Amino acid sequence: MPSLEESILINQPFQHVLGRIKKVESLAGRAAISGRTFRVLDANNKPYKLHYAASLRKAVEIEQNVTKVPTVFPQFYGREGRFLLFKWIKGRTLTKTESPLVYEKLGRLCADVHNANVVKGGSFQQSFYRWLERMPLTIFDAAQKQVIAEHFERLRERVREIRDMHEGNFMINEQEQVIFVDEGGVIHAAKGLGFAKPFLTWFGPEGKAAFWKGYTEKHSGDYFDKEYEELMTVVNCVQVVGFRASKGQPLQNYKKELEWLKQTCKL
Repeated sequence: MPSLEESILINQPFQHVLGRIKKVESLAGRAAISGRTFRVLDANNKPYKLHYAASLRKAVEIEQNVTKVPTVFPQFYGREGRFLLFKWIKGRTLTKTESPLVYEKLGRLCADVHNANVVKGGSFQQSFYRWLERMPLTIFDAAQKQVIAEHFERLRERVREIRDMHEGNFMINEQEQVIFVDEGGVIHAAKGLGFAKPFLTWFGPEGKAAFWKGYTEKHSGDYFDKEYEELMTVVNCVQVVGFRASKGQPLQNYKKELEWLKQTCKL
């Protein structure tokens, strides 16, 4: 069976845009990029980003997301079956240390996503309890998991739905525009849930203030009070610890989230 790279060269998708694809390079292992994303060159050596979705359903979902919020993503050329074609971004990935101006732009980008109301149904609570159950008992025993669940139940009344975010999913192009480059990563959960990870592990106080400055220029942040932020952080930390610990990842990969849960839930 041919590899995905070989299949792309054989099938030649997007001939109306690319003409003939000359070269295919897998982007697997770069930041958060999966093995289904490729840098392709047309006959004139112009690069594009080609994504091969895990399923046709996922491809259609990505197409809908990038169409509803086009300013957030790289230029989108269209979908052919499970293939989606995007403009190749020349620039750099965001880092742990950025200027306040970059955090402001990131806040505006997230506000654009919320303003578009790109939301789909799904059980936020079910996801939380699934990840809590997956945590090995060497991390939290049954009694401690019950304490975390009770803490979650006291907070969860104010649930809203949206997605996740981290610095590896964003780039700054040559025009200094912040762009979301994980086209398959708009997986909705709770409005503002994506903020929990960068607020805990990325933004410092100055970065967080700059982010909110940009965000609130375009979208109200009234929903995200201290109690709601705690709820989102509980959910994020349970997901991170549940996934990484169950996969046998080293403690340093989820140490900050684990310590936050212990401190917040008084375990």
